[in-house]
Amino acid sequence: ITRQILEVDSNFQPTLERGLEFYLEGYDRETMVAAIEEAILSGTPFDLEVRIRTARGNEKWVRSIGKAEFMERGCLRLYGTFQDISDRKRTEQELEQARLLAETSNRAKSEFLSSMSHELRTPMNAILGFSQLLELNPSGTLNDDDLDSVREISVAGKHLLELINEVLDLSRIESGAISLNMESVALSSVFSEIESIADSLAAQRGIDFAIIEPAAYRVVNADRVRLKQVLLNLISNAIKYNAPGGKVRVHCEERDGFLHIHVKDDGPGIPLEKQHLLFRPFQRLGAESSGVQGTGIGLVITRKLVRLMGGSITMDSAPGRGSIFSITIPVLPDGCDESEIAPRRIHSGLPPLRKATILYIEDNPANLRLMEQLLRRYSELKLISAHTPGLGIELSLSNTIDLFLVDIRLPGMDGYELIHTLQKDPRYTSTPFIALSANAMDSDVRKATESGFHDYLTKPIHIEELEAILQKYLSA
Repeated sequence: ITRQILEVDSNFQPTLERGLEFYLEGYDRETMVAAIEEAILSGTPFDLEVRIRTARGNEKWVRSIGKAEFMERGCLRLYGTFQDISDRKRTEQELEQARLLAETSNRAKSEFLSSMSHELRTPMNAILGFSQLLELNPSGTLNDDDLDSVREISVAGKHLLELINEVLDLSRIESGAISLNMESVALSSVFSEIESIADSLAAQRGIDFAIIEPAAYRVVNADRVRLKQVLLNLISNAIKYNAPGGKVRVHCEERDGFLHIHVKDDGPGIPLEKQHLLFRPFQRLGAESSGVQGTGIGLVITRKLVRLMGGSITMDSAPGRGSIFSITIPVLPDGCDESEIAPRRIHSGLPPLRKATILYIEDNPANLRLMEQLLRRYSELKLISAHTPGLGIELSLSNTIDLFLVDIRLPGMDGYELIHTLQKDPRYTSTPFIALSANAMDSDVRKATESGFHDYLTKPIHIEELEAILQKYLSA
């Protein structure tokens, strides 16, 4: 077999020196020589994977296992096995190349998604930010018709943002760029947050909506934000596509270590021949002619998120009897109940703020104007704006800043470098730094946190989220 591997004549009798000449000059031969010398001197066995060049000039990978046999006068001989492992090495190399290619592809997808998220969200920040501000009508100069027009802009903008988020969510999931924060979640608190949203949507459409919660007190293992997203999607679909005056019921039951959540509606139902299309992207099954807005990817995202959380989703439907969508989520052991979950505070209204100076570093003029107008409502706050990182550093030196708002993508120096520079000032070692960026990927938020930011707000700015930040860091 050794002669076959070396591709030599059947009468070939190699010496040790001649045998070593088959190993590739350099690392492979030097490694083999060192192993043989060590075996002869100390009896240390060897097991090596190295390359050879055969008598016919072919390069091969071999596994050489050897051991020295000793007598009183010293080493008598070397013996062992010699195996051609070229096929295995070739397979390993192909797998490694495929892995590197997949990593490169996923990295490119993540970079593309991050860039697309930023480019799409940046103009949306001005559209939604200023429309929210106009809806508040701070100057009192808008009449009812004007306010109706502003609300139409706001509704359309929010719908567009929803479409952007859904497309980006689906892309992130499929590229593996999404990460879940699995934790103990009190289901009733999630329902409490969902109920007010669902009640409002149901009232607009004349739908009778109710959550029946015999098992909703249970604690499940899930990503709270994504679980809420899943339930809102199923409930809003049940309301939007329901029959006029119909009912939507949410029912929970525990079975076999899982919580089963059923969302039942009185809608038209889905024909059997179309049900296989339900979880395919951009398939609305004829609903595109119903006047109900949608993308056809909400259910695709829902199923993928449920599976990522260790659950499943099923559907039972027929024309004329509505639909039931059911998800399963792992339940935590009986020893864990809602009382063990720290309550989440929901703030109603903004308490008094202390007098504070905020420095906002942002290169987009529209975003600077928007922030100026949003914070103008608070007499306690003084806003200083900088359109470049350099100016931001200068202003931080000549003023005492109580809170920094920092865009991530800045000319000449990004937000991560900027915060590192600003935090060198001993006055700002404990000052809150808030990233405010159109970069909305999970990796962006994680990087900002690791870089020293205390919080992260994504554009478009939501007034409620901005107020929550002000309350968190600047309460009187």
